[in-house]
Amino acid sequence: MQLRQGRFHYISWGDGPPIVLMHGTGFHGYVWKPIALGLSRDHQVLALDQRGHGDSVKPATGYAWEAFASDLAEFLTALDLRGVTAIGHSAGATAIIGCAATHPGRLRRAVLIDPILYPRDAASMENPLAHRARKRRMVWESPTSMFHSYHSREPFTTWREDVLWAYIDAGTTPRPDGHIELKCPGTIEAQIFEHAPKLDGFALLAQLRLPVLVLRGAHSANFPAANAARVRAILPNATFGTVADTTHFLPMERPDAVERAIRRFLSR
Repeated sequence: MQLRQGRFHYISWGDGPPIVLMHGTGFHGYVWKPIALGLSRDHQVLALDQRGHGDSVKPATGYAWEAFASDLAEFLTALDLRGVTAIGHSAGATAIIGCAATHPGRLRRAVLIDPILYPRDAASMENPLAHRARKRRMVWESPTSMFHSYHSREPFTTWREDVLWAYIDAGTTPRPDGHIELKCPGTIEAQIFEHAPKLDGFALLAQLRLPVLVLRGAHSANFPAANAARVRAILPNATFGTVADTTHFLPMERPDAVERAIRRFLSR
């Protein structure tokens, strides 16, 4: 579909009350496949490729985190989606926070899975993930070679195999030489990581006026217990849950458990 910033790609499953899924940095909408298929039994589920990712527009610049929140609001308007439940992982959860805070009334409910949150005084800090993203290998001999390499190293060692295959299948494109290349350039991913500390996510959280579920990986280093406690203080009426035996990548590790937690929240 065409939005102001260019062409945005999304995947749709099922029919019913709308759910929009927002992926984290470096991924794409199709990594939600197991959860989306489960939820699509009684919902219309739409997974957006965010700017710079998957098959969506990839401008050279423009990756401040406020832009992702604006893209979500524009996406909802373009499809005339109302009464939406938005579910986001990592930076995707932070985009939902920004959208709900700056466009009140656009969302009915929010599920925040291991959101990335920095305090106001972190704006000048460097994010080491940016350096790693710029060095990321972009080209692989085949999907199988990429799968075996990724499956043997962090953070992918704990991912369910079908989710890793979904990441590879929809996250790479064939080259003329027969090899495959990642669709999300490392230079774009690095820009997103560099902008991360510049958004005061905690201040945005304080503006939310909708039912919220916050899910955390039990062993997450990206959404530590201290951050979870601070979110609980800001949103005392929110629902909180922890998924056992998971890290920051809980939707990829235990999509079944994540779906169950979401369904419990939606049934209230």
